[in-house]
Amino acid sequence: MAAALRWVGLAAVLAVGLRIPYLTHPLSPDEGGYLLVARQWDGAGPHLYGELWVDRPPLLLAFYRLADALGGVLALRLLTCVAVVALVAVAGWVGWQLAGSRGAAWAAFAVAGLSASRMIAAQAADTELLAAPLVLLCCALVLAAVRQPELTIRALAMAVAAGAAGASAALLKQNIMDGLVFGAVLVVAYGITRRIPPGDVGRLLAAGAVGAAAVAALLVGWAQWFSPGVDVLWAELYGFRNDALVVILDQNLDPPLQRLALLLELSVVTGVIPLLVLYFSVGRRGGDSRDSGPVLAATAALAVYAVIGMALGLSFWSQYLLGLLPAVAIASAALAGDELAGRWARLRPAVVGLVAISGAVAAVAGALVYAGTGYPFGPTEELVAWLRSSAREGDQVVVTYGGPHLIAESGLEPAYPYLWSLGVRTLDPDGERLEQTLSRPDAPRGWWSGTTSGRGRWTTPGISRTPSTGATTRSPRSATSRSTCARAPCGPCPRPEPAATADVQDVMTNEGHSARFL
Repeated sequence: MAAALRWVGLAAVLAVGLRIPYLTHPLSPDEGGYLLVARQWDGAGPHLYGELWVDRPPLLLAFYRLADALGGVLALRLLTCVAVVALVAVAGWVGWQLAGSRGAAWAAFAVAGLSASRMIAAQAADTELLAAPLVLLCCALVLAAVRQPELTIRALAMAVAAGAAGASAALLKQNIMDGLVFGAVLVVAYGITRRIPPGDVGRLLAAGAVGAAAVAALLVGWAQWFSPGVDVLWAELYGFRNDALVVILDQNLDPPLQRLALLLELSVVTGVIPLLVLYFSVGRRGGDSRDSGPVLAATAALAVYAVIGMALGLSFWSQYLLGLLPAVAIASAALAGDELAGRWARLRPAVVGLVAISGAVAAVAGALVYAGTGYPFGPTEELVAWLRSSAREGDQVVVTYGGPHLIAESGLEPAYPYLWSLGVRTLDPDGERLEQTLSRPDAPRGWWSGTTSGRGRWTTPGISRTPSTGATTRSPRSATSRSTCARAPCGPCPRPEPAATADVQDVMTNEGHSARFL
């Protein structure tokens, strides 16, 4: 046990050390949006968290609310470090159960490397990374429960805690129920192979269901009494995803398919696919051989469920690979077992090492690139500087078709509720709410700068102004760059137009953003 603790401790230090260069890293688009929503979360308004919309559960927003209260970006980075340390620690526990000290070391270092990989945007505090410790904790607790000599109060308590942990992961991202899938398959597989009595199977599953139901009850109670209601909760977390899927399928699929190709490449380069393929092909785990079949089946179910979740969203962002962190941890631990045999067994250290080393190299390389260019999420520094210098006290801003990190970094407040492009395309497809926002009576001084698109990916209309007439019109997403007053009717305005330099205009064109002060 002492050796295992030392290895896990070293892995945790490595995981935090790889994140240190990113402590002052600018916000990613998702991080910026979550911070903005969490900042104004007051329980009043038409959406789950107030006036701003987001399709994410409350535990994620509570995490960002805490980070904002503790200081913002730096606090967010430090809290993410805490989550990563917890992830490494739980991975070590899983590894210890499956293959002793070596299993703990292999699982901890594989997770430490992959959870820092810049190739899959692991430096950001995204949902997959934050949910991974809870998913893996659920797996570890179920493993501990079924491995008890007999069904005791302790084993049942572990099952209850496992259900609660697995369900809590879904409070960070609603489709992440991987731990519950792993737990259910593992318990059933233990029963089928008669490693535990049939009666104990039902009791363990019931105990896990109690833990999950308790979390679900808390969520429903919060939605009913401290939010607009259960109907809004369902509509924004699940109903929206169905509508968004229709929107994605109805529009240009080239970008998602390109991201899918990249995601498949990254799954190989990071070592995730080689690791899982090796584990499933060998078909056994180290340590106590009585567990090999059930653990293999449960890990396969977990991985398949995670992949289905990636596919159904049709977005295929690189950070989705972080959803396989729990499977990577379990597979790495299982491969560390002494009883593995076969011609492929000799590849075990190399494949696990590939996961850990590729992630560490990507983290260091990403930090060096950021230090040299300063452009971690596209060339946005000019835009943020322009927004800050052009705004005055009390201004709000609209950045169309995404880019919430620009608003969050500028320190301004958003005037338009839909901060993400998918939300705009799904919930405001004709731009009516956007037009109402830009032409509302309490916004007499408005300025439109930039472009409605530099990439022409979507057909959703934007809002622009015809300078010769002063009329507010809709223009296609492929409109050219402009910097004009957006108020109609046109007339003398005491506020000079914010100076949008050529560099700013170019960046807005390339990044597909438009900004307007209100």
